[in-house]
Order: sequence, then C-alpha cells, then structure tokens
Amino acid sequence: MKPNVFFLLIDSLREDKFRNFCNTHPNSNFKNLIENGIYFSQSISQADGTLLSLSSIFTGLFPFKTGIRSEKFNKMRFGINTFFEKLKKSGYDFYGYYPTISDLTNILPQFQNDDSGKFSSPCITKDMDKKILKLLTNLNSPWFVYLHCMDLHDPINFPKKFDDKKIKTTYEKQIMAIDKILGDIIKKIDLEKTIFILTSDHGTYLKQLEISNKIINFEHSSLFDSIQKKIGKRIPKKFDFIKNKVFFNLIEQKRTSQTNKSKKLSLTSYQKRNLLSQKFNPEHDLFDELIRVPLIFAGCGVEKNKVIDTQVRSVDIFPTLLSILDLKFDEKSLDGKNLVPLLSGQKFDELIAYFETNPLLTYESKDSVGIRTSDYKFFRDKNNRNSRIHLYDLKNDSYEDNNIAMTNLDIVKSMEQELKKLLSDNTSKFEPEIDDEETKKIEEELRKLGYL
Repeated sequence: MKPNVFFLLIDSLREDKFRNFCNTHPNSNFKNLIENGIYFSQSISQADGTLLSLSSIFTGLFPFKTGIRSEKFNKMRFGINTFFEKLKKSGYDFYGYYPTISDLTNILPQFQNDDSGKFSSPCITKDMDKKILKLLTNLNSPWFVYLHCMDLHDPINFPKKFDDKKIKTTYEKQIMAIDKILGDIIKKIDLEKTIFILTSDHGTYLKQLEISNKIINFEHSSLFDSIQKKIGKRIPKKFDFIKNKVFFNLIEQKRTSQTNKSKKLSLTSYQKRNLLSQKFNPEHDLFDELIRVPLIFAGCGVEKNKVIDTQVRSVDIFPTLLSILDLKFDEKSLDGKNLVPLLSGQKFDELIAYFETNPLLTYESKDSVGIRTSDYKFFRDKNNRNSRIHLYDLKNDSYEDNNIAMTNLDIVKSMEQELKKLLSDNTSKFEPEIDDEETKKIEEELRKLGYL
C-alpha cells in the first residue's frame, strides 16, 4: 500500500522563530514531529510571496519558468504540470483547505472535499482543526491532504484562550497556539502509513521585537486594520484605482509615523527593517527573515530524529517526495533535486538557492533577485544588475546587518556569474507550441483583419 501524504504549509512561518520555539519547548508537538523525522535547518524558499513560492514547490521549477508572476498572472505556462499529476496517476485522492484570498486554483489540484475553497483565510486556531479532524476520519488510502494555514499571516488574530504570559510577542504566542492544536491532528494520523511534510511559503517581518528586555511594538492598531477593511468593502471594484490610492496613502502615513518613532530608538539594521518594512514596501528586500523557512519530512520511510544543516530549497520538496514514494520522474528537466541521498547520509554537494520577489502590480515596486549559499547571500535589482547590490557574510553576520558588497567585489562578481547562469537557462521549451488547428484560427483572424 502506498503511503498517505499530509502536507502542512504554515503561511509566513520563519525558520528562526520556529527553531527557537522548538528549543525552548522541548515537549512541543513541533519537536515531536522532528523526532519522528528529519528537520532541514537551512531550507530556502524561492520567493517572498505565496503564489510564486507554491508554483516552485509544486512544479520543481524556479518561479521565472512557471509563468506564475503574481495574483494577476496566475496561470502556468503551457506544458508545465504540477507533481499532483504524478500522484493522481498513481491512485491518490486529493483533499485540503487553502486561502481563497490568493488564487491558488491554477496551482493546486481539484480537491474532493466540497468545502475546500470556501475559506478566505483558513486558520487551525479558529476551528479549522475540527474540519481537518473530521476530514481525516473517513479517507480511503492512498490520500493526499493539503492544509494551508493562515494563522501567522498579518494581521494575526491571536485566540486569548491559548495565551501564555511567558511568551511576549503575538507572533510567538500564535506559534504556541498552532503547536497545541497540531497535537490532535498528528494523533489522528498514522505516521507509520503517512509521510508528513511541514514547511512554509515564506517568512515575514515582525512588528514586535524584544530589545533590551523591552517589547517594541510597531504593529498596526485595530483602528488602522478596521479602516482598511471598510475601504475594501465599501468601494466598488470598478473604483479599485481609488481604493488603491487611499490604501497606499494610509500605508505611507503609517510608515512616516513609525519612521519618526524609530529615530528615538537605537536600532540595528535587522531591527529597523523588521519594525519599519511594510507588506507593500515598494523596495523589496530578500533577507533571511523572508525566505528562510522550516522544512520537516516525517513518518513513513523517513529516518527519525535527524537534523540536516546542509542548505536545501523549497523547489526540492516534491522531487524528494516522489523519490520516497518510488514514483518515476525526469529530474534532469527540473531545478529541484532529489534529497534522498542527503537523507541517507551520502555525499551531497550544497545546492545554490535562487529566489526573487513577488511583483506588486498595484504599486510601483523595485523587485529583487538573488542567490544564497550557506556562506553568502547576494541579491540586487531584478532589472539592473548594477543597482541595489547586497552581499552578506552569513557565517559572521547571520542577521544581515552589514552589506559588504562594495568591499568584496570579487565575491559579488562570482555570485553574479552564478545568478546569470541560472537566469540564462533556456525557458523557451515551456512556451506553448501552436498546432495546425490553432494556426488555421490565427490565419482566419488575420484574414478578417485584412492582413492576408
């Protein structure tokens, strides 16, 4: 019998906060999951936005090859299939819950539970756990369950019943809440017959930081969030341009107020960008708090209680899963690599991680693109290789406080060459081929227009 697959994606879950939680709560359900599997401490997402990230996870390709560019360009290129097709042919049924606020229907498979796409923001801390537990009761193997939790996505609505006074920030309190509920879900799943995957699409900036034993809070007020919601509901869709203008004016006002507040504090670069960077920041930055995410493989066919520090990528998840399931696939056609040799302790060369920003089409943005090794992080302006160049020594500067690009031009040159090599990969093979029937239709339309 083929193993079942439970894929838990916790939106906006940062690796550093996840790791710290597991270290300080040794009896947590997250920790128990790691003890039943393998934890990758350096897993890098291919984008700082949901759609681009998931397009890479579920195709094994870098974002620029998938055709997914943003919420407004969310269809795969012709000829690109997700790994779900492989699983479907192998007899898997698909179930799950995902946020409808991001259009994922062109990436995810068609789920067989009728209520799969009816939740704008599924959160297991808001009774979504009951639906999952009910769903898991009557499934016929082999099944694939995908759960996309929005509990940590800004704004966080923390349920007071899970409050722990020892935990100081809202983000960390919510991790605790998710952990408590996760225990019931794991109990419902037979890990001897199921592969359990936990990861995130991207990280996030934190608006609450503990600095010198004091909590500095730059979170939006409830009034600010309320105003945003009212703007969204009351202004008709045809006046979106007005709504966007008002919305970004509010953001700008908030940013100015917070900037003035920050000037009174002595902040590091890391602290400043976390407190001041907004979700709709026109200048994207690809720091580790946005692209370093946890990754766990646990359960059937997976070695127990193992931590791997070698850098891997989100794009490697499904090639690895298919290999564990003993399903054939063409690895040479993918950017993602099968990590099974790494799982078994074989020699495995570190993989360069590519990443890019999710374009903000409703706002003038400066998009970035970059690569990462376990030693260095490099990123720059997506359209101008000589603009906004960043280089960080990750071994000696894990918070990425000091941009050393100008004093290490040889490393910049080397990283740029590696980036260029990845970006120059021929993507024309993914473009649609026009068959004879389509050609006739085009000729007919051109004839009507007088061109033929």
